[in-house]
Amino acid sequence: MLHPVFRTPKSIGFYLVTWVVFIMAQILVLYYFYDFPLRYAVLDASIYLTLYSFLGLGLWYPVRFIYMSESNVYSMILNFLGLGTGTLVLWQLLGSSFLRLALNEHDNLIELNQLVVPMRLLAGALIFMILSLAYYLIMFYTSLEDKKINEVNLKAQARESELMMLKYQLNPHFLFNSLNSINSLTLSDPEKARNMIVKLSAYLRYSLESDQEYFKDLKGEINNIRRYLEIEKIRFGERINYEEFIDDSCLEQKVPSMILQPLFENAIKHGVHESIDPVFIQMKCNSSDGFLNVEVRNTMIENRKLIKGTGTGLSNVRARLFSAYREENLMDVFQDDNCFVVKLKIPLSPDKL
Repeated sequence: MLHPVFRTPKSIGFYLVTWVVFIMAQILVLYYFYDFPLRYAVLDASIYLTLYSFLGLGLWYPVRFIYMSESNVYSMILNFLGLGTGTLVLWQLLGSSFLRLALNEHDNLIELNQLVVPMRLLAGALIFMILSLAYYLIMFYTSLEDKKINEVNLKAQARESELMMLKYQLNPHFLFNSLNSINSLTLSDPEKARNMIVKLSAYLRYSLESDQEYFKDLKGEINNIRRYLEIEKIRFGERINYEEFIDDSCLEQKVPSMILQPLFENAIKHGVHESIDPVFIQMKCNSSDGFLNVEVRNTMIENRKLIKGTGTGLSNVRARLFSAYREENLMDVFQDDNCFVVKLKIPLSPDKL
């Protein structure tokens, strides 16, 4: 861990200013309360507190060691008492030695210095406690920030894992249905089967390219849905009729990758699989009030009641939307006359607002 004093120019400046204040305070105490000559008071305070400022820098390392290694409160207090005592003794010895060198011809002033030893030690102990407390708070705050960062990173990793797990639950579902379709066409119409394999390869290539991306442009998702419908049209022919109404402003918006796939699988399931008549599938998309509004609807068998609840596909869409945006009510499923309707509300990308 970098020494907190040297972390930024501001912290260096703050440390220097603090010691200048300490020096000025001691000069005033020596001059007004102990009647020291001003020149001697300045020299005394400057020597002692300049030395302490360097000792204070070094205190960071033993204080940090005690903080990191001691879990017992009593042991920590004893270690701090020992460190403080040693610091004061060393400070007093160094200070008096330097002062004697500076005042070797003024024995009376050296003797005068002995009078302020109790006051000096008291002030030194107070400074030691201030420094130790400051260092302790810095380490505590830094440790707390590190824990918050680690917690955020762990939550992000868990969220990414959750999104990936849900995504992989969707892709095999479509692949299973497509392979069954190819299998059924292999004997009845080999040419259509080969054509379906080519289109499926293009579709899966997009899916594989999206494996490392949790969000894709809506434009790419729509293009892939068109591939999906082309695959299904090979099997169902003119029974599938598709139209879309997409605002151009929506195309560059980011959405969870492969989020549209289950909606169209559901439309095929509720429409084409359950009716011999042509089925109309419609997709609308616009943006308003900070949301991308996506609606997919398909015609149903007349008078067929909507079964409560949804299958794995739509349930995963709801779960993925919550995992991606941490908002409820981003998906609505309902029946409108003889249409099965799924509506999504996807928060707009901040840079696209």
